[in-house]
Amino acid sequence: MFDIKQNRAPAGSAWVWLTAEMMKSDAWRSLGINERRFVDFVLIEFLQHGGTKNGLIKAPYEQLEKIGISGRLIAKAIDRVEEVGLIDAHRGGKRVATTYTLNWLPTHDGRPSSNRWRDFRSATVRPWPEPEKTPCKPLMPT
Repeated sequence: MFDIKQNRAPAGSAWVWLTAEMMKSDAWRSLGINERRFVDFVLIEFLQHGGTKNGLIKAPYEQLEKIGISGRLIAKAIDRVEEVGLIDAHRGGKRVATTYTLNWLPTHDGRPSSNRWRDFRSATVRPWPEPEKTPCKPLMPT
C-alpha cells in the first residue's frame, strides 16, 4: 500500500518548494535552457546555504559558465528570469557582487515572497490544460 509519509525529502537532504501553480505558470514554462540553468544554479546555492540566504545568493559568471551557460548568454539569461519575475537581481555596482532573490520564497531578513512571476503573461505559452473530469482510479486497491 502507498504510504503518503514516504512522499518527502530523504532525511538530511536539502529541499525547496516548487508549487504546481508556479510550474504551470507562463513565467516558468517560458524559460529557455539557459534561464533554467540559471534558476537551478540559484536554487542550489540557496540550498547549500541552508535555505537561509535568499536575497544574498551570488552567482559568479565563472561558475555559471562551468554549468553550461555560454559567457555571452549569461546576462541575457539573468535579464529574462528577472523579466518573468522568478528572480530579482540586486546589482551592487562596480566591484560589488550582484545578489539574487528567489521570488517565490521569503527573504533572509523575513520579508515575504513577492511572487512577481504570477503577473507575467506570455503570448507564446499555451494555457495549461484543465484536468479531465473523469475520476482517477487508485494506484493500488485499498
